[in-house]
Amino acid sequence: MSEQYLVSLFIGPVQDFIAAALRTRDLWFGSHMLSEVSRAAAGGMKKSGAQLIFPHAVTNIGNVANRVLALTTAANREAVITAGKEAAHKKMQAFLDQAKRASRKIADSAGVATIIYDNIWDSQTDPADLLELYCTAVPVDGNYADARRRLDQLTMARKNSRDVFPARDGVPGRPKSSLDGRRETVLVDPGNREESQRRIIRRRLRMGKNEQLDALGLVKRLAGGIVDQFTPTTRMAVDPWIRKVEATKHGSATLESIRAELDKLANQQAPCISRVKGNGGIYDAMPYDAGLLYPGPLGAALRDSEDGGEKDILQHLKKILGWGVWQTHGRPCPYYTLMLGDGDYMGDLLDKAEDAPAHQEVSRELASFAASVPEMCREYRAHCIYAGGDDILAMAPLDTALDLANALQNLFGTALKTVGEGKRPTFSIGLVVAHMQTPLGRVRRLVKEAEKFAKDGPEDAEPRNGLAILVAPRSGRELMVRFRWDDDRLPRFRKLVELYQQEKLPSRFGYSLQQLAYELPNTQGHDFTRIHDLELQRILKRKNSSGGRETIDPKTIDLVMEHAASRPLDTVFREHLVARWFSGHVEEQS
Repeated sequence: MSEQYLVSLFIGPVQDFIAAALRTRDLWFGSHMLSEVSRAAAGGMKKSGAQLIFPHAVTNIGNVANRVLALTTAANREAVITAGKEAAHKKMQAFLDQAKRASRKIADSAGVATIIYDNIWDSQTDPADLLELYCTAVPVDGNYADARRRLDQLTMARKNSRDVFPARDGVPGRPKSSLDGRRETVLVDPGNREESQRRIIRRRLRMGKNEQLDALGLVKRLAGGIVDQFTPTTRMAVDPWIRKVEATKHGSATLESIRAELDKLANQQAPCISRVKGNGGIYDAMPYDAGLLYPGPLGAALRDSEDGGEKDILQHLKKILGWGVWQTHGRPCPYYTLMLGDGDYMGDLLDKAEDAPAHQEVSRELASFAASVPEMCREYRAHCIYAGGDDILAMAPLDTALDLANALQNLFGTALKTVGEGKRPTFSIGLVVAHMQTPLGRVRRLVKEAEKFAKDGPEDAEPRNGLAILVAPRSGRELMVRFRWDDDRLPRFRKLVELYQQEKLPSRFGYSLQQLAYELPNTQGHDFTRIHDLELQRILKRKNSSGGRETIDPKTIDLVMEHAASRPLDTVFREHLVARWFSGHVEEQS
């Protein structure tokens, strides 16, 4: 019998695929494209005779992580690796070809010869340059667990000793891509094109007037189906406001009148609006990016519109919103959340997998978890960007984000409850509250920072099993707090959020606590704790609720005091400030 080998194929570069994004479409498709390339590689390895370990099976459900693990024979290992590489390159080439064909259709619709420079496209689209494929293999030698650990070490060493090639010569005088500043734009200069032609091209590519795209950016915009199928940040941010309006008397009629104007703009193919499709149809009641429901974007659209039908529709929409809707329901909050989750102690769990079937069981449960994430996100009005293995990336409205994060960590724990023995895996989540117009690249970096803090925590805290929340205002300092899922601090924080949502606490109460923290020493001991409590009670008793007409009720005071009991004031005021953000009652508007 031929000796068995454990084979690993790692696909990258992850950051180039995912992080380079201006629109949520870019962020989603980078994750989707990497997943599909990994899925193709797994399928190729399986067809060549390998037994898949991770992913558990090659199906069209859910995402596939960027590492494929398989078991094969010594005689077949090179064929398995070659098949995986060829399938990955073939899938990548299919995406490139799809984008190239779509670009020709756009050129035809705009009445121009082409929208891309072929020579620049060709220089940027060699699949061997776009994909980094790291392959390692080790003999099992009768001990699967030891072989897997050796394979992990070799894979890490191979990634750290990656091949480095000379940088390609740039094209002098060419603008750089707006998604990736290292590469030149592949788009043809507008030149003497008519404005109507420019508008068709910009609209089909979902581009701003000064935006540029490299080849990979063009693939993100054109490959994989309908360009506007992913939920934009504006639609995610406005969702709580839409639901609030709909729940009031005559709210449905109000939304219908707003939608009627947006329908007119869409029918005229106005560049200031795009339809929102996908995600199970949960946004069908208001299937637009909804940026025009905010004063800032609506005013900008009016300034940019030409005289005629489009301007008339925008002016009528402004009257509908300004004459009653904003006055009655307030202006929508321009903030949303992005969350990044990752399993904890997965290495410990896999170390206990003594053979391939045990490892496959873990893979099967992870696949089941990942396949359940998109539907769970929809239940909370959120949109899953990526769910593969124990990794998730999702956008959620402010008012459902905490509930969704809690549901995801419970789902993960349930999925892996019966797998293996010993210490149970947990789930850490980083969550960022960001303005809808903050560049996605920055939000992506911040959510990675929050996830790391959720896992590691401060020096004196127990690591893992954490939720870190980072608030990134459009102006002002960032705020970050961390909780453990098994800590009673998190339920108390959730109660604070409810108090601010119900307007039982004034929206600026946290700033009063911040001032108190600066004025009083943050010292432990009975006397100082007593002073802190008395000062906190004094502030509470002289404050009114957010409505400003009634004093804060005794039950609310008790909840606030319970939350602050025996804790440093600097921690207390940060949690109050963060809790206030989830109420959506922020002074800063778009």
